[in-house]
Amino acid sequence: CKPVFDGSGSDTMPLDFSQLNTLCELHNESGSALFAACTAELFPCDVLAFSVLERSLNLIKGFRLIVSSGGYSSGVGLLRMQLDNLLRFNGVVLTRDPHEVAYKVITGIRLSRLKDKSGAAMNDKRLVELLAKKNPWVEQVYDLASGYIHLSREHVLQFLSRSPTDTDGTRQFNIGDEEDHIPTGHKIALVESFAIVSRGVPRIIEEWQQVRHLHGTNEELKRRFNQAI
Repeated sequence: CKPVFDGSGSDTMPLDFSQLNTLCELHNESGSALFAACTAELFPCDVLAFSVLERSLNLIKGFRLIVSSGGYSSGVGLLRMQLDNLLRFNGVVLTRDPHEVAYKVITGIRLSRLKDKSGAAMNDKRLVELLAKKNPWVEQVYDLASGYIHLSREHVLQFLSRSPTDTDGTRQFNIGDEEDHIPTGHKIALVESFAIVSRGVPRIIEEWQQVRHLHGTNEELKRRFNQAI
């Protein structure tokens, strides 16, 4: 599926959060499958995977609370954070040694300082390129959502959109935390996009679970990392 984070939704449709209802169950299922594959012994990339699942569940809860109460800007920020889960964990899994890379991340080394199989630094640009190979829509969503993370043009436009110009050319400046001026279509598109990106989290955890055995047995990993975490 392709996220429709472009404001193209209908303004006559109510916000529907039902598509988020099954996400928690999908997260639990992928977590249980990974735990079984680990035979209850977790190593660095496994720990990172469960951290991604937990972060994702918190983002889903926060997104529902914020957007259902009228928030939009903060919801876009949470979409960007959810996409970050996919970008970073996908980057780790695609390295030659996911456990070693995950271990370095856990010890505090920034992922952007580490390199992928090709020798490229895993900065955001590279992580987007890697995930976009199977999901071409990633670059568009990344660019749109990133505009809401740092103070940027998007926030200025948000402010001006709630400050209409009168017929005589006078602008009535307003600030506030209500976002009723945001078209409902934009909010619908945001919910749909968040749901699609969030469904990618358990899928990418499942991908790790399926290739985990290629990166060492538990006994081999114990020798490398002293013991299971």
